[in-house]
Amino acid sequence: MKRMIIRRAGLLLLLAGGAVWLLGHDSQAHPVPSPCYDFVTGGGWFTPTPLGIGKANFGFNAGYKNGEPPPPLMGELNYIDHNNGMHVHSTSVDAYYGFNCFDACAGKDCADRQFFGDATVNGVPGYRYGVEVIDDGEPGNVPKGHDRFIINVTGPDISYHADSGGAPNACTPPSDGIDGGNIQIHKPCNGVNPK
Repeated sequence: MKRMIIRRAGLLLLLAGGAVWLLGHDSQAHPVPSPCYDFVTGGGWFTPTPLGIGKANFGFNAGYKNGEPPPPLMGELNYIDHNNGMHVHSTSVDAYYGFNCFDACAGKDCADRQFFGDATVNGVPGYRYGVEVIDDGEPGNVPKGHDRFIINVTGPDISYHADSGGAPNACTPPSDGIDGGNIQIHKPCNGVNPK
């Protein structure tokens, strides 16, 4: 299977004829040293856009947690959209990318991580997911932080997108970040702390 990543106004991941768009932050993001051997964890909830109603819960870990390069890439994702009852569970993490970003509203650096893999939706295999998370303060929820969670899921009869809003463009609500919880980058990325 050929994979290609293009970073322009957004990030496009082409997978076996399907496409997953993640929001890009080109004006405020630039790649960290590649490959990035850190890892990210997070959990919490938000009101998913574009719906602007209901609640979605997420929990994840992704990246290179154990050992020196090249350590194995690992991770897990659980995501539930309570608007439609959809439960996404990852069965793999097969790509992981790191970017630095700047939250101009808060005047501070933030860290952007993206990871991709296979998933089940409501227990049915055959789906792909892409997640973009931004670590922008401790704790990650408003008013102290503007952490962001974005998910895209594609597969049989589904093209799903949800975004919590948040950094790096969190100047005005509803783009202010997750409603509860935290996203945290762990370990320096190749010896350079991204935040």
